[in-house]
Amino acid sequence: MEVRNDVDVTDVNNFWQGAVSTMERIKAEGKLDEWESFVTDYYAGETPRLQDINDLLWFGRDDIYDSLGIKNEDEDDEEFDEEFAKAILS
Repeated sequence: MEVRNDVDVTDVNNFWQGAVSTMERIKAEGKLDEWESFVTDYYAGETPRLQDINDLLWFGRDDIYDSLGIKNEDEDDEEFDEEFAKAILS
């Protein structure tokens, strides 16, 4: 049996585990419209399951951030390290 249900892909309450933090970051960055466009394009011509979108958010976080222009937390750390090193060496 197959059951289909329309889901708001911008509502953090529709996701679980690692996908939640990705959605919270997208929301905090004000990128919900861009996310909705991204997921629509990503699944063009397909009807993904909620699990598929959740997995994309969880395991494809870096690609999503890159596509939406959101700095990865690791990039923030690297910039901090570089600035700290420059400050110490000067």
